[in-house]
Amino acid sequence: MEATILRIKGEQKLRQRRLNQTALRAALATAQQEAAEARAALATAQQEAAEAQRRLDELRGTLIDLRQERDAWRAQAQRLAEKLKGKRAAWWHWGTGG
Repeated sequence: MEATILRIKGEQKLRQRRLNQTALRAALATAQQEAAEARAALATAQQEAAEAQRRLDELRGTLIDLRQERDAWRAQAQRLAEKLKGKRAAWWHWGTGG
């Protein structure tokens, strides 16, 4: 009888170990799947960040160009204003012969 009890306890321990191993394998598989998903999400985020940086660099270049054009127009307007300084502008051209 004692041998039977020991055999049953041994079988129970063996079943418990198998259950533990199965649970560990399942947990490992889940962790590996989650890690793969995290790597994919990271790769996507890195691509999006690179695209955003490219757009930002492009917008900065456009802003620099616009500022240069603005400054050129401003300089031209100032030159023209200096030329017209002191001259009276004729607002009504018709009827004045000119």
